[in-house]
Amino acid sequence: MPNTGVELLRRVLVRHASCRAGATTGPAISDEDGMTKIFVGNLSFHTSDDQLRQLFEQYGTVHSAAVVMDKFTGNPRGFGFVEMDDDAAQRAISAVNGQNVDGRNLTVNVARPREERGPRFGGGRGGREGGHRGRGGYRE
Repeated sequence: MPNTGVELLRRVLVRHASCRAGATTGPAISDEDGMTKIFVGNLSFHTSDDQLRQLFEQYGTVHSAAVVMDKFTGNPRGFGFVEMDDDAAQRAISAVNGQNVDGRNLTVNVARPREERGPRFGGGRGGREGGHRGRGGYRE
C-alpha cells in the first residue's frame, strides 16, 4: 500500500512503462506484482512465441512470451519479451544470456522502458524540385 502520493505516482508510472517496454535505457521494469519483463535479442527469424516460452520455462513460470513482429511486413524483428516472476527472471537471464540458439548468441537482460520519441512525420524530400535543385539537365 503506498504511503504517499509520490509512491502512488511512481507505481502508476512503472505500470505504464511496463506496457511500452523496450531494450533501451531507464529503470528496470518490475512491477509490484513481483514480475520482471525480460528483453531477448538476436533471436533467429524462425523463432516462434512457443519456442521462446519453452526456452525460459525451465527456469520458472513464464507469464508471457512474445516475439516482436514488424507491423508492415509481418516478419519477426529478431527480438522478443518474456515476463516471469522476479527470482525466476534473474536465474533465466544469467543462464540464457550469451547462449547459442539456432546458431545465434542471445542477448538477454531486464527490459527497460522505451524512450519517448517525438512526433514522426513523413520523410523524404518533397516539394516541386524533388530534392534535385537544378543539377544536370539542359542549359542554354
